Amino acid sequence: MPHMALYDMAGAKTGDLQVPDDLFGLPMNQALVHQAVVAVDHQRKRRCGKSKTRSEVNISGVKWYRQKGLGRARHGARSAPVFVGGGKAHGPVGVEGTHKMPKKMRRKALFTALSERLRKGGLTLVDGLQMEQISTKRFAQFLKDMRVDGRILMLLSSQEAQDEVLYK
Repeated sequence: MPHMALYDMAGAKTGDLQVPDDLFGLPMNQALVHQAVVAVDHQRKRRCGKSKTRSEVNISGVKWYRQKGLGRARHGARSAPVFVGGGKAHGPVGVEGTHKMPKKMRRKALFTALSERLRKGGLTLVDGLQMEQISTKRFAQFLKDMRVDGRILMLLSSQEAQDEVLYK
């Protein structure tokens, strides 16, 4: 079973914790992680850019004027792209298709990424995380004591999430 170091608020190591193999002991599956990233990226995209074609515009489909005898061009309906209010001839049609992954694949991709992070030393486990008052300076000092820089993802237990001071 893999081990994780357990730290306190001062950044001192207080012990080791055994973590389950099925969460943190998986081999790296780069194709699965890539598929999960692509699926999440696709779901975050804005679905925009849809224009109506001549069959979708709200205009009557009746023939506009008679075919012969007026000296004008032949037209079937006002919904044609040449008329104001008509449909767009070759406009954008929006984003089609979805990139959904089954729940088991999503979980395995997450656990694979966590396992790889643990192997590279990118996970830190802090025991008894609490703050007396809301202070960005003190929290920044805590991160400096833990030797953490850059972007971080912080997961709180349900009890810690109830602590409003720590949450803020």
